[in-house]
Amino acid sequence: MSLKKQRLHVFIALGILGLVWPWGAMAQVWRLEMQDNQKPMAITVADKLLRLDGLPIGGQYYYDAKQSVFYAQTPVTGAAWWRVAPFIDMPYARVAEAQKVGDGPPLAGFPTVQWRISVGGQMCAEVFASTAAAKKFGFGYTALARMNLGFSKLRAVKAVENPCIAFEFPPALEDLVGLPLKIVTHDGVTEVTAIRTLNQEDAPTLPEEAKQAQPVTDDAQKIFLQNELPPDVAKGYEQTRQQLPPELQKRVLQELRRQQERKQ
Repeated sequence: MSLKKQRLHVFIALGILGLVWPWGAMAQVWRLEMQDNQKPMAITVADKLLRLDGLPIGGQYYYDAKQSVFYAQTPVTGAAWWRVAPFIDMPYARVAEAQKVGDGPPLAGFPTVQWRISVGGQMCAEVFASTAAAKKFGFGYTALARMNLGFSKLRAVKAVENPCIAFEFPPALEDLVGLPLKIVTHDGVTEVTAIRTLNQEDAPTLPEEAKQAQPVTDDAQKIFLQNELPPDVAKGYEQTRQQLPPELQKRVLQELRRQQERKQ
């Protein structure tokens, strides 16, 4: 299963609620359980470190909201760890715009407001978000968008060609919109189903290997691109790959992916 099918741009992230104990400050550990097109997934978070749990593709995925850095280890590229600083590594991502529709239904115990999110004039999503949730947990849509930019970098997604997949959500706009609790796109619906408090031992911790993560390389992107192709198309590319100059291989793979997307 490709990273695209995870549709991580519709995930919701929850932040921290500090608890002060006699021996010092400890961050509350939260687990956000959700249904993504009726598939269960979760995000566990503490002290602004998010861990994505239960992705069908497998692997390990973290987002450090303090540093705005995304870390990934995926079976697609084996044991290697990759790091993406979305705001730096995806500089051409367009900025999202939000149009208020009106009051939304209560979700996960929070009042919501309905927003229409567009990028570059293209309607991308209907969002039900809560400023109260953003204030309580400490972050919101900006973290979600930048996490998705991390996945887009891995997949060699061109932000200018895929504005609804790879976009920047500025902090000033996040202050207005808040934290999304339900997002509806043309791909489907993702909605929070439960918020749970966990023990400190369940808090996400960035693995030591992730601390040595490398920036995403062209070779890694080629592997991701080829992995997203149907087996027969990937086999055909592999048979001609040696005839292509290295600088053209990624462009050919991107075009093959575009052809498959047009058929959907």
